[in-house]
Amino acid sequence: MAVPGIGDERGAHMTAIGIVAVLGAMAAVLAWLHRANARDREALSARLGLAAVPRTPATRGVHPVMGPCFETPLLRGTLDGLDATVLQRTVKRRGLRNPNASAAFVVLRLRVPATTPALRVEPRRTGVMLASLGDEGAPEVATGDAAFDAAFLATAPDARAARAFLDDAVRARLLGLREALAPGLPDSAIGRFAGDLRVGTLELVDGWLDYAAPGTVTPGLVEHLAVAAPVATALARRAGTTLPDGVAG
Repeated sequence: MAVPGIGDERGAHMTAIGIVAVLGAMAAVLAWLHRANARDREALSARLGLAAVPRTPATRGVHPVMGPCFETPLLRGTLDGLDATVLQRTVKRRGLRNPNASAAFVVLRLRVPATTPALRVEPRRTGVMLASLGDEGAPEVATGDAAFDAAFLATAPDARAARAFLDDAVRARLLGLREALAPGLPDSAIGRFAGDLRVGTLELVDGWLDYAAPGTVTPGLVEHLAVAAPVATALARRAGTTLPDGVAG
């Protein structure tokens, strides 16, 4: 029977040192990521003028389109006189083989000062892909504006109310936001898809306007929300005032 010798002890010692070194490196990386994330949140707080929210457990819910999700508030305050919250949303990716697959969004949520029509406006190509992964949602609403309908997929249970909101001024604002977030891309399938990935989704529901930008809080996303916030606040103020006659507002 073999008897452990000095070489075996030395090998075990070196293995232990290696494990400690790896754990130390992992701890250093995690600490760096935590500091970087804190800096990015502070930058977003400063750009939007919203206060940081003390860390709280995530709230579990089911998004009507995206499916099961978790939401954690990051910032709160007011934007242009409207109650505002920024939250991190993580959703399960329905229809994918990996049951642990998920997607992250940073959501700017604004209280709308009136009852609003239910409406979702998202980049067209990513919206069509999402619809193919889940159940059939609300029907598409075509506005008749060729440029807008090519860039965005609008869905709503009440097409009349949705079109009343998506008037010339609102469509121009959303197209302008897309151009600001995804400038200079070629007018090709790849260019249009790349542009879709840079633009968030607008949702009106239950007296709230959500603007959901894909990703987590990074320097790039700070700039994204800084550009999108004025558009979102303007649309939130407009949302309760554009319903057609005969539709409750």
